[in-house]
Amino acid sequence: MTMWRSLSTKLLLAVFAAVILPFGGFAFYLQDQIAGRMTTELVRKSLLGLSEDLAGDVEHALDEVRGDLSLWAAEPAADWVFSIDPAEGQNWNASHAIDLARWYEGLPDGFESPLQDGAAFPRELTESLDRYVTTKPEFDLLLLVDAAGYLVCCSTIDRDGVPLPEDVIYDLFARSFAEEPWFETAITGGFALQDHHVSNFLHPEGPPAREDQLATDFGVGLATPVRDKANGSINGVLYALVNWSTFQDLVDQRVVKEAFRGLVSGDEQPSPYAWIWGRDADTILAHQYRKFYRMKVSGELGLRAMRDDARGAEFGMYRDYVFMGKKKTAAFWHTVGAGEGGFGWVVGVGIDYDDIYKASAEQRKLLLRGTFVVLLLVLLWMSIIARRTTEPIARLERHTRAVAGGDLSARVVLKRSDELGQLADAMNTMTRDLERNRAALIKAEKDAAWREMARQVAHDLKNPLTPIQLSLDLVERSRAEGSDQAEAILERTLDLMRRQVKSLRATATEFYEFTGGAPPEPQDLELGTSVQRVLELHQAWAERDGIEVATELGAAPVRADANKLERVLTNLVTNAFQAMPEGGCLEVFVGAERGRSIVRITDNGAGLSQAAMERLFEPYFTTKSQGTGLGLAVSARFVEEMGGSLALEPRTDGTTGATATLELPELGRTQEPGPEGSRA
Repeated sequence: MTMWRSLSTKLLLAVFAAVILPFGGFAFYLQDQIAGRMTTELVRKSLLGLSEDLAGDVEHALDEVRGDLSLWAAEPAADWVFSIDPAEGQNWNASHAIDLARWYEGLPDGFESPLQDGAAFPRELTESLDRYVTTKPEFDLLLLVDAAGYLVCCSTIDRDGVPLPEDVIYDLFARSFAEEPWFETAITGGFALQDHHVSNFLHPEGPPAREDQLATDFGVGLATPVRDKANGSINGVLYALVNWSTFQDLVDQRVVKEAFRGLVSGDEQPSPYAWIWGRDADTILAHQYRKFYRMKVSGELGLRAMRDDARGAEFGMYRDYVFMGKKKTAAFWHTVGAGEGGFGWVVGVGIDYDDIYKASAEQRKLLLRGTFVVLLLVLLWMSIIARRTTEPIARLERHTRAVAGGDLSARVVLKRSDELGQLADAMNTMTRDLERNRAALIKAEKDAAWREMARQVAHDLKNPLTPIQLSLDLVERSRAEGSDQAEAILERTLDLMRRQVKSLRATATEFYEFTGGAPPEPQDLELGTSVQRVLELHQAWAERDGIEVATELGAAPVRADANKLERVLTNLVTNAFQAMPEGGCLEVFVGAERGRSIVRITDNGAGLSQAAMERLFEPYFTTKSQGTGLGLAVSARFVEEMGGSLALEPRTDGTTGATATLELPELGRTQEPGPEGSRA
């Protein structure tokens, strides 16, 4: 977001908008005008012509295979096989299919034929059918079926000369074709057509499992009667399974793309492609993408309007549509229907609108390239100007950030005589003034701090000296007057002086420790042991004030200065006891949590106010009538030296009191010291 707000970016965007928008608008206008003329005339007429030609090619291919089949059915050999007499006492039917199939294959040697004269003829006829399949690769299978619906002879190899599986041949001889629609039509003298299907002759278990279907897995069937040459009666049926690649190859032929070669340049491939739909104008039979085989145009593909267009006329243009993310236009043409000896398929040819726009797109590219060169030069020049304009501003910004970060020694150097140079001089003058003022302010703050500290120390020293002075005056007066209480007054004075000297020593010690004190001497300690020692020192106090101490001391190894650690613990326990002058309960927990050694001391005293919590760790702040107010401040400093944290908060269970939490790194772990008095 910072980049878009910069002055240089705004300048560059302004130039970009001023140059690219006019040229770009003209380029798109030119494209639309040329593309409109091409779409209305040339492309539509070409698509209609191609769809008509493709429909003719499909009809021609069907006529060719139908003619080949009719010629073969008229061969004497086709009728001859039906005239062979069966062996005496045997019928040539399905019960002998296995033996017959084995006999055709010549296994085993010396096998006795179930036929009489001309027993070798079926083998010769089979070989003739096999040669025909390899010569005419559009045929997958040829069958000669007798009038009863049983197979008499068939081809036994595929177009590549590979023998058909033995179980397929056995199945063909073992089945009856009497109830097949194509057989019923052909045996009564008609020419039967079996539309696009998966052959259960070659794939009795269904088509092979593939990610993308193959045209060779599908076919169409044709059947014609085989007539007696003498009297014209029908002796059987000749059936041919035509491989679907015969028609798919017509859809894939390059002439469809080459017709629009002029729309693209170089090695680019035009987008047009063709397809064949079923007679319902809704089922895809042939397509450049085999995965669409058998899909519904109005169903899976969601092109209901195209289905309606194809059903509404014999030929014409589809409405524009979007397929696979591309806008397209296409034409369609119906082949001859079943009444005229055809399948009534719908042939279509389509093209992407991207190809239609190729011509204008080339001009648009040329214009845009010129625009790009001009824009590049303008942007290069503007970037130089923007850099010369914004670089001083950036330097001023960096200078401002340095000053804001506390570096008052920073100076910005701009050898310019314009407004930016004057601004730099003014900022340098301001920075020098700030630096002088800050130095004076720091000195004043230090002086004030030392004065306050001296005042506090003087106050703490003066308080014990006043009673000492008064007591000494009293001793002196009693001795001068020869009072009989002089000795007693002297003893009381000495006792008072000892106590006040002890107080003065404690004040000096705390002040020394607050200012740094002796360097720490860390050692491996068990936190629970230190806590136990401190509690034992306070046992008499607890018994006197009726304070019950409940402890839960777990393993919590630390590395710390033993004396300073016990000083911190003593301070925390003392504060807790002083908060419960009328007795109460002190709960002490020691353990390890999240890699930290924890001491948690909870009392049920008067608790803490919000104002007190904000100043607990300030030097000389105290809520008690006695003490210097350095205890928690010194404790916080010690804990900071140990790399831990100290917090003092009200209880969270709804009762009065406070909880002091001391956290130190567990032995073997280290942590950077936190801020003084940081909360856990």
